[in-house]
Amino acid sequence: MILGLKKGYSVVLGDDEHSLCSFRVVGEKVFLKGLKTLDSSSLKRLSRRGRCLKVCFSPRSVYADIGEFTSVSEEATAAHIRASVDKIGLFKEEYQIASCKMNDLDGSRARFSYIVTPMSEIEKIGILDEREAVLDSCCPIEAALASAVAKTDRNMVVTVYEDARFVRIIASKRGMIHYLITISSAESYDLVSETVSGIQEMFSLLKNSYHEHVSRVFKVGSGEITTQDLNERGIQAEPLPEDALGDETTMGIVLFGTAITTQYDFTPQSYCQTKRILRYSRISLALSLVLLAVSAALFSLGMTNADEAEAYQKDMQEAYEKSIHELRALEQDYLALSSKVDLSQMNTIIETYQAFQAEPKLHLTLSAISENVPGSMFIQKIEVSRPVEPDAGGARVVPPPMPQHRALKISSFSVEIDGIVDSPYPLSKSLFTRYLTDIQKRFVVKRATFSHTEKNAVFSITCETTHEIL
Repeated sequence: MILGLKKGYSVVLGDDEHSLCSFRVVGEKVFLKGLKTLDSSSLKRLSRRGRCLKVCFSPRSVYADIGEFTSVSEEATAAHIRASVDKIGLFKEEYQIASCKMNDLDGSRARFSYIVTPMSEIEKIGILDEREAVLDSCCPIEAALASAVAKTDRNMVVTVYEDARFVRIIASKRGMIHYLITISSAESYDLVSETVSGIQEMFSLLKNSYHEHVSRVFKVGSGEITTQDLNERGIQAEPLPEDALGDETTMGIVLFGTAITTQYDFTPQSYCQTKRILRYSRISLALSLVLLAVSAALFSLGMTNADEAEAYQKDMQEAYEKSIHELRALEQDYLALSSKVDLSQMNTIIETYQAFQAEPKLHLTLSAISENVPGSMFIQKIEVSRPVEPDAGGARVVPPPMPQHRALKISSFSVEIDGIVDSPYPLSKSLFTRYLTDIQKRFVVKRATFSHTEKNAVFSITCETTHEIL
């Protein structure tokens, strides 16, 4: 998977001239366009345009290795690697370290691949405008080649890269460098022999120290060493496939690797600040666009709701006017009806209705009687009767008739309950007593009888309920 920028410029720094091309990432493919060379002043002007740059430099002095270091934090890992490099004592000047994790060993340690190069080599990046250049990454040419070769073969491979000044022998796997050897062409007596010796030394180191088997040897670049020279000396070398990277030229391969590499970043701190500002500005721009879209959506929704609210308001006004018209018509009908209706008997009608409503309901009375009947008790008869008005024929004085608008305050209703208890004595008596107690809570008991026969017990309860009639 290709990570990082989707488009920008890939740059390979040289001494006087620098190679550059634009790149664009589409899915898993990287397309290079417009390969050209620029001088330092032209490159500096280009860096001010705000386009993101991925830069590769060719160090004269570089060291790479793998080792086991602490992984609790990036700062702790860098300090541990620096202590290991200091013990070797290769560099007498200030240097910088870039590393990438290969795999975890436990919760606090991991195996890392790291590259070390002097600060003087990284200072070549100073030809860019420090205040305006947007530098996404800065890596040595060895890292770019390792990333480019990993697109062809992700196993352990050895890449022999030759340019005008150096022969670089790079052992890498999945883009991570295990070891490298740099041979100066100007200081070599027999460049081919020294290169073959370096490759054989690399094979031995990978086998004995890292237990790695080299699957392929690639020859990149043109110069004194050819693929045929290596094959004649027992090194089965081959060029990179022309269709693997989309550009078969040497500089195209390096630019391709620079565009896709995400490891071994030597970007100076001053450029990192510019990159952070750019990242924050992009986040701010994205948030602004989101807020703008939300505002547009809310505005559109508000306009739609305003139209709907106006329609609802119009409907409400029409409904209000219609209700006023109907109320006026109802008022006229009421006045016309009131002039024809005799209201003198209205109180009598109301009191009669209230008296009817106040009478006990038969279903409620039956429910109160049968609600708590024990399991072995059976109700045979329930008789509810209204009170009988006394006969006033023998009275010497006839009481005056009760006014129609008055109501009886208290009226008794006689209730008679007959039943049997299908249980032996004394259980039958206990059941009857419990039932009678419940009846007394609901009615006024006037009389209760209980008798036991050979098979079962019979009982009779006479009670009254009073209810107010308004």
